[in-house]
Amino acid sequence: MLFIAVSTLCLAETAWSQEPAAAFTCPERPDKQAKARKMAGAYFAEAEQAFDEALYEQALEKFVCSLVMTEHENTVTNIERTLEQLPDRAAALPILKTYDSLGPNGEFKTRIDELIADIEATLAAAKPEEPAEACPASEPSPPPPCPPSPLPGIEIEYHGRLVKTATVSAWAGIGVGAASFVSAIVFQALAGSAKNSAQSAVDYDLFLDERDKNKSFQTAATTLFVTSILTSAVGVVELFVLSEQQKRYAAEKKGPDKSTTTPSPSTTVSLVPGIGHLELEVRF
Repeated sequence: MLFIAVSTLCLAETAWSQEPAAAFTCPERPDKQAKARKMAGAYFAEAEQAFDEALYEQALEKFVCSLVMTEHENTVTNIERTLEQLPDRAAALPILKTYDSLGPNGEFKTRIDELIADIEATLAAAKPEEPAEACPASEPSPPPPCPPSPLPGIEIEYHGRLVKTATVSAWAGIGVGAASFVSAIVFQALAGSAKNSAQSAVDYDLFLDERDKNKSFQTAATTLFVTSILTSAVGVVELFVLSEQQKRYAAEKKGPDKSTTTPSPSTTVSLVPGIGHLELEVRF
């Protein structure tokens, strides 16, 4: 029976000791000045005793309650002295704010407010900075579009000049061939006339002279006939090659054909018209 009673008492003490401590508060200041001074003196004496026992938080509470009852310069000085000894300055904030809410407005309240602001500033400065939240990795932005290249326009202009030059060269060769052919006919006619004159000559010197003319005219006519054939052929071949190149260039610009194609054999022809020298690639 005794054991049960002791156990019950221990459990009761344990439960009482685990109860949270009541929040600090001071009684309101009584209306009678004499009673307020008496309570202020009692609180002040308890505060000094707690200070001597190094119970600085309890001493601060008693000093604050003493100041609530009666404002006095000595009480404020002891509050400041106790704050210097208090290891946890944060614990002083609710105690000082008790006076801030109960004490009358005036010089002493202003000084208590300054102490509160000083403690809050000190605690804010000592508070470790929270690490900045890492920004999510952003996807790299696509590169800006490149400006249009002027090369296609330059290439088209250059190709047009080449086509124009080759066309002029081809038709010039055909023109030279035609002129040579007409000249060959004229010299052939002169050769025939000289031959007739030689056959009808009555004088031997006249015969020799007409015969030499006939040979010269005949040689010139033959040369002009050969030149006419060669230059005209060159001009025609140039136009044919130019036409094939134009078709291939247009096909390349249009894009590759999806159908399977067999590369055509190619040959290089050296063209020698009467006005210059040109090498063209012929594809069949």
